[in-house]
Amino acid sequence: MEDTQKWETLSASILRNLVYQAKLAGQAEQCDKMVKSMKKVAGMEAELTVKGRNLLSVHIKNVIRTRRASWRIISNKEENKGEDKLRMIWEYQVMVKSGIKKHCRMWKMIISDT
Repeated sequence: MEDTQKWETLSASILRNLVYQAKLAGQAEQCDKMVKSMKKVAGMEAELTVKGRNLLSVHIKNVIRTRRASWRIISNKEENKGEDKLRMIWEYQVMVKSGIKKHCRMWKMIISDT
């Protein structure tokens, strides 16, 4: 086997392992570990399989969906609250919103770099 073929085989094996680690982390709802694995995958010179792309897509959608649900819950708390509570609610909304934006920007950058 040529060196190039050995490298391609090793690279494909590493890619499959990283995608599988990301899948396990996603099933265990360990978002940070899944992100770590998928960032490594995105940084590789290899192309993602359909399964890998689907995994990445599902992860992004799940994380954003969860954070948007948090946003909606917090937004519903604004009704019939005093000014001191409203300030805390608004501050928390800003934190959640910036987290959503940060996550979207991060994945946009990762995807556009691949």
